[in-house]
Amino acid sequence: MAIRRRSSRVARVRPYRSLGNWGFCVASFFLPAAILIESAIGESVELNEVIVTAQKRPQRAQDVGVSLTVLDGRKITDLAWRDTTSIVEQTPGLQVQQYSESITEFNIRGVSQNDFSDHLEGPIAVYTDDSYQATLGETGTGIFDLERVEIARGPQGTLFGRNATGGLIHFVTRKPTENPQGYLQLTAGEFGETTVRGAFSGPLASGIAGRLAIVRDRGYGYIKDLSGGTGPHHDSIAGRGHLAIDLGAATHILLTLRTANNRNEQGLPYQNAAAAPNADGLGRFIAPNENFWNTCSGCDLAGYRFPLPNRRRNAFDHHSFFDRSVRSATARIETPFGGSSLVSVSDWMKMDKTWSEDSDGSPNATFNFSSDQRYHRFAQELRLEEDTSTRHWDAGLYYLEVEQHNSVSVQVPPYSIDYLTTWRNTTRSGAIFGQFEQNLATDWSGILGARYSRDEKEQDFRQFDESSGESLLIFNRTTFPDLTRKIYGGLSGKAELDYRPLSSLLLYGSVNRGYKGGNWATPAFPVTNPSAPSASDLGQLVHRAERLTSLETGAKWSSEDHKIRIDGSIFHYDYRDYQAFFYVGVTQAIGNRNAAVDGLEFELEARPANGWTTEFGVATLDAVVHGVTLPTGRKADRRMPLAPKLSATALLRYDWTTVGGQAAVTCDAKYDSPQFFTALNSPDEREPGRITTNLTLGWTAASGRVSTELFVRNLTDRLYRRYALDISSVGFVQQVFAPPRTAGLSISFKYE
Repeated sequence: MAIRRRSSRVARVRPYRSLGNWGFCVASFFLPAAILIESAIGESVELNEVIVTAQKRPQRAQDVGVSLTVLDGRKITDLAWRDTTSIVEQTPGLQVQQYSESITEFNIRGVSQNDFSDHLEGPIAVYTDDSYQATLGETGTGIFDLERVEIARGPQGTLFGRNATGGLIHFVTRKPTENPQGYLQLTAGEFGETTVRGAFSGPLASGIAGRLAIVRDRGYGYIKDLSGGTGPHHDSIAGRGHLAIDLGAATHILLTLRTANNRNEQGLPYQNAAAAPNADGLGRFIAPNENFWNTCSGCDLAGYRFPLPNRRRNAFDHHSFFDRSVRSATARIETPFGGSSLVSVSDWMKMDKTWSEDSDGSPNATFNFSSDQRYHRFAQELRLEEDTSTRHWDAGLYYLEVEQHNSVSVQVPPYSIDYLTTWRNTTRSGAIFGQFEQNLATDWSGILGARYSRDEKEQDFRQFDESSGESLLIFNRTTFPDLTRKIYGGLSGKAELDYRPLSSLLLYGSVNRGYKGGNWATPAFPVTNPSAPSASDLGQLVHRAERLTSLETGAKWSSEDHKIRIDGSIFHYDYRDYQAFFYVGVTQAIGNRNAAVDGLEFELEARPANGWTTEFGVATLDAVVHGVTLPTGRKADRRMPLAPKLSATALLRYDWTTVGGQAAVTCDAKYDSPQFFTALNSPDEREPGRITTNLTLGWTAASGRVSTELFVRNLTDRLYRRYALDISSVGFVQQVFAPPRTAGLSISFKYE
């Protein structure tokens, strides 16, 4: 019973554990205050005005009828966030699934794409400035030199495209400045973590300014290799350069170059557990005294008994490997055009990525997996926009071209399996869109928008048995022309009515429609009968477009003294042909199912008095996928993956004046109720509810040029999983645990 005792003990949210988390926070405030405080801040300061571009133009967040969470650069720095996945820690209703930096899958309000195939696009659109990150392998990079992150919930396809079905995550970077300025931040932490971040900005010539930002991140990870290896390690470097050119007459050009490299990393390994199918064919954990597979008690099908899952030890026969290089360039040009503004955004990107893993997470040569991706993308947007005191409108054209070459190799030595799968995907997509906003009366305004997208997609999929040299399946225009070249067309749209009875209160109601084109599943194992695949077999490889209709109403309010801000919304999703991911035996599959989601969100931010800042957010979800086919063939309604019924965030910060400068202590926490990792809802994929807590203590010199910060992540050393996949048909469940408690120190130097 060791595995069950451990997993249930560490993962169940008990009242005393929850109070313990907050107890650390309370102590962290009063102990430093009693020792260090010299004089409290006399007057509470107003909340900063938040400017966003959620509708592709600068607006106050409180004037936008969209459920938004905005994380500014100060918060990102204060909370010592390391990479893009950190944003989930203070965003209610946002989840992330990541078994390595090779694939990062965001989930908003239960909407996600949790297949791990490299070629797929997620339904949560991720942007860095004006660059659309169309592949799941591009998004899991380091956070550096950001002005803010905008998380917009609900369909955003009218202005942002076909794959913003569930929402938008927009990373907005800092731009060149007119005056010279810069900073350098050095971070050291447990498990060999060393990070260097820096940026330098200023004028280069008359009307020309530049900014260069870099980050270097290294560490050896927190897993001990019991088989004698060195254990996982990471080593990444990324850089970004902006060149801003002002040509006068309101003509502005922004040129951006980006690069990111993960170099010969040994990725985070699985820490699996023995599992077996239940009566429905869904995985369950095997008890230590249970000999389900007739190999040994508590063992998997290969006769291996996994160590007690504790995040920090396991044995492997094959060490994971991760290598990725990303290069991109973006040119944004804005110039007057008649009585309007013309905006052109040209974006190019290339990525090469390799990943390999010990899929069984044991010292036995049971199951190994590797993938390779070569990815090219070009996008062009032309947009006309006009902004007056009574109306605003956007109209534009968009073109996207993607070409990628992928391969996957799997080896299962006990069964002499050695499969190689290769596929080439091309996508050419065009869209026409427009959105019009008009003041209707003194207190009323309305928005109408629509976007039509047309995708032309083609796939050349080939599967081979490397051990015999046999070709198992050739799936392309020559062999199956009707199934391997597809044209998808779909409409996104928005209708919204805003009412402002007070200058401090916005009430809104909207109907939004999201659209995401169809695609192909690319299983690493053969279809049921590769020598003579049936229509049903081949049908498993193709899935249709999905459409989501959202009904939402909400309110945004700010106090007259600008010290309290409250946002709230209620929504209903009618989700048609949701692209649900399943694992059938050892074969990946995506099937279209209908789903329904209901929920509400509430966020509060306040600065009550004397240096205090408080934030609180909550999101509830009732998210159901209908007619999911279980391994035994029985159909059942299931909860959508990564959709906890309750998600809540909280932050408490105290600033005070001390000797030589300003000090601050911040405690932030997030609660997620139980959730599943796939739509099958297998018992071994159920992640119990949890609270995670972080603590930071910072000091900034009176000059503002030097600051230090001590941080502790996962303060109470919570044990929970970031990823799990039931493959109990071969005797185990794959698991990746989140990092344990880690502490570190940052020192920053700034000039301006």
